[in-house]
Amino acid sequence: MSDETSFNIAQSSGKAITAKLFKKYLKKDVKECCPYTTWSCNSRPVTYDETYFTIKFDFPNGSKIFPLGAKCTSGGGLAIYGTADDFWAECTLANGTISPVHLFRDILTL
Repeated sequence: MSDETSFNIAQSSGKAITAKLFKKYLKKDVKECCPYTTWSCNSRPVTYDETYFTIKFDFPNGSKIFPLGAKCTSGGGLAIYGTADDFWAECTLANGTISPVHLFRDILTL
């Protein structure tokens, strides 16, 4: 994010949706990596499982929105860009292909 927006993010494997495998609090310009070959990041060491993310934003202006969900694949990477007023996400697959990510209202909690 290009403003001071920060967020809590939790990753869950598509094969074990109730288990939070990876949780972090991220701020501006911070990158985190959780290798797909590590069990605490992925329930299976493959690059084709669907992976779910729950994102709870902490906007600098104090506004609140419901936690959002995103889907990507294991072995790939989720990137979130923009500002509190205009943000979007992309998933980079293990083969390098980049595609937009639909952010949806998430019913899971962090």
